[in-house]
Amino acid sequence: MKNILPFFIFFQISSILFTQDITGIWQGYSSRSNPDCIFYPETFTVTYFLEQNGNKITGTAEVTVEGTPYFAIYTLSSGNLTNNTLLFIEEPTQGVPPPGTAWCTSVVGELELFVAEGLLEGTLSSTNGSVCCEASIYLKRLEILSDTIYCQGEIAKLEAKGENVKWYADDNLDSLIGSGNTLEVVIDEPTSFFITQTFSVIGEETTAYRFDIDVYEPQITYFEIITSNACNDNTGTIEVLLEDEIDALFKINDDNFSKNNILEELSAANYTLTIQDENGCEIDTSFQIIDQDCEIEIPNVFTPDGDGLNDYFGVVPLYDFQGEITLFKVFNRWGQKVIDLQNQNIEDAIWDGRQNNKILPSDIYVYMIEIEYNSGKRELFSGDVTLLR
Repeated sequence: MKNILPFFIFFQISSILFTQDITGIWQGYSSRSNPDCIFYPETFTVTYFLEQNGNKITGTAEVTVEGTPYFAIYTLSSGNLTNNTLLFIEEPTQGVPPPGTAWCTSVVGELELFVAEGLLEGTLSSTNGSVCCEASIYLKRLEILSDTIYCQGEIAKLEAKGENVKWYADDNLDSLIGSGNTLEVVIDEPTSFFITQTFSVIGEETTAYRFDIDVYEPQITYFEIITSNACNDNTGTIEVLLEDEIDALFKINDDNFSKNNILEELSAANYTLTIQDENGCEIDTSFQIIDQDCEIEIPNVFTPDGDGLNDYFGVVPLYDFQGEITLFKVFNRWGQKVIDLQNQNIEDAIWDGRQNNKILPSDIYVYMIEIEYNSGKRELFSGDVTLLR
């Protein structure tokens, strides 16, 4: 026979403020200490549902008792908590006492709260109709300590407080997921878990209670990576474009998150990009920065007039060039060499519009330039350049 018994507790604290919140589910067992209490089961499971508002505690009790038609437990009322010890006055809750008898009244009980263990332990009273029966009670709090909302696809590390905890996927307890106070599971959608406790003294599971785990809706639905490859160490960049306007954070590999969606100074390598949305949910993707030869530019006109602007003709690197000018030759319109340089740094392979320190006139000249990059690749350029004075 299963009885749902109303259960109310009132705490009145005059000198010590009770700051510990004991709202929630408390499960355990009660064991009788008086063998004359024949209507009192020797040991039975009990669950209390407590709610706390300031220092006031209210709640209900659920007790499963077989073959005890006259059995009743008591409400806990007028409780005073001092140094985690609760003294209370008990009153009978419900039921009909055996014929010719009456319930015991004004029975004093005591519970002690052990905060770290999540434990309430002490004494309760009941009756067999003529004898007031004191019994011990042991209650462990059942609660989820971990978060109850996760990112979609995240491995949730769930943690529950309780004794010999078991996790089920259904309220019929047909599908056992795991045992113990922790459970790791991938959360793809809102999920419910049904959790029980088992107390070795009575060797049976308590009633299962449902705990719901929710998921954040994905905020990042589409993104694009624009990659600029590296033509030298630390010259690669990426730009991350999001379809949705969200306050996202970005990082590569094990760097710190940044609000900047343009990540620079990347060398040629494989990288992992992580994008984090406002809920802390993350998306990982891989990209590659390729090592390529730096682009250059060769002008087709220069003005060696000493004004500091475009006074020299030579190779103009568009990035931090790494290599050597292996051949640098300039010819006049009659095919005569006016300058001939070999194996020069890019800064030194230039022409100032002179031949043997003689100023040459404005005209069109022909060049031949060979570049060897640090990668070993060689490239030959030829064309004409106009000297203007």
